[in-house]
Amino acid sequence: MKKIFFLIIFTFLFSVAISAYAGEFILSFPDFSTATNPGQFVIVVYNYALGISGTLAVIMIVYGGLKYLSSPGNPSALTDAKDIIFNAVFGIIILFGAFMILNTINPALTQVKQQIGSLGPIPPAPSQEPIVSPAPINSNQVTIAARKLLWASNVSYSQLDECKKGADPKSIIDAVANSDFPIVCTSTCECKKGGSSGNITLSYDMLDSLAEIALGNNASFRITSLTGDKHAAGSLHYQGRGVDITIVGGVDVRDPNQWTKLVGELNARKAIANCEVGGHFVDCKDLFNADGSKKEGAHIDAKW
Repeated sequence: MKKIFFLIIFTFLFSVAISAYAGEFILSFPDFSTATNPGQFVIVVYNYALGISGTLAVIMIVYGGLKYLSSPGNPSALTDAKDIIFNAVFGIIILFGAFMILNTINPALTQVKQQIGSLGPIPPAPSQEPIVSPAPINSNQVTIAARKLLWASNVSYSQLDECKKGADPKSIIDAVANSDFPIVCTSTCECKKGGSSGNITLSYDMLDSLAEIALGNNASFRITSLTGDKHAAGSLHYQGRGVDITIVGGVDVRDPNQWTKLVGELNARKAIANCEVGGHFVDCKDLFNADGSKKEGAHIDAKW
């Protein structure tokens, strides 16, 4: 009777295992090129290990079942077979239970995000603004990118709000990090949440790039303008795709090479970035006066 009961249980587990792996099953070596930081590397390894462990667990269930069915009258072998099947099933529950918990808390914890751009030689920065609209981005990704930027301790925010409508950079980032639309202004300081369409938010590419740069080196910079303040009519600032930045802290402030380096890192992340002063794009060394002090209004202008 026990043997028949066990045969039924084994057949059920084997059927579930086969169903789970039905179709074309391909287990290839993990693609580490998609991981651009230690956190994403861990996700790649975890997902690969999950597939390997699940496969081995199914094999052990089959092995244990066959050992049980082929060992009548051998109590020791039967006990070993039961332990093998129990441990394999328990392992599957732990593995996929952990996966389901992580996926429920935040699906991004089980997925590798494709990095946009990579650091490399400084590409030339064209003077014109980009005209290609970015691909739609999930609003949850934008929120996560905004929160990641807020985590960077070496990023500060100007309190300047030329339009006096609550459109200072910190308030704008906070709104997006809280899954809300930011205040978006026009060149005449007509400001409203989400802009004229009511659904304008900050560019995911822009937020993610700023966060990656801030978290990837020791340079300190300040965001001085986003969707607020007075810019040219039709500026990409008012579409959530433009940012003004200055370098702050230490001797880097007066080092043109540090400004040039930051421009290069922005351009490497698909931005069009330039040093700017007085509304004109200039070489970064021209942001400074003869005595080494930074000119009034000198900043880096970056657009996506």
